[in-house]
Amino acid sequence: QLGEIIAATLGEVGKFLEQGDTFGEVESQKTVVELASPVTGTIRSVNEGILEDPTVINVDPYGKGWLVELEIEEPEELERLMGFEEYEGFVEE
Repeated sequence: QLGEIIAATLGEVGKFLEQGDTFGEVESQKTVVELASPVTGTIRSVNEGILEDPTVINVDPYGKGWLVELEIEEPEELERLMGFEEYEGFVEE
């Protein structure tokens, strides 16, 4: 829905996030969207390649287009996240 991603900012390594906290944003030609952490944890790694070339998100979002790695503080939060099919249904609604 965003169209082509043209810019991105990401949180800093070591930053603690509560579930739902903003850890960065992506910008498309249409809008800017804040990125919310799906779980509580600490940022352990940031994809520096995205900062240099955010268009990678457009072509390989599940591979080279990863954003941050978190050390999860509360693993039980994972059980409440939507799976792929659930998310597709949510978006269609």
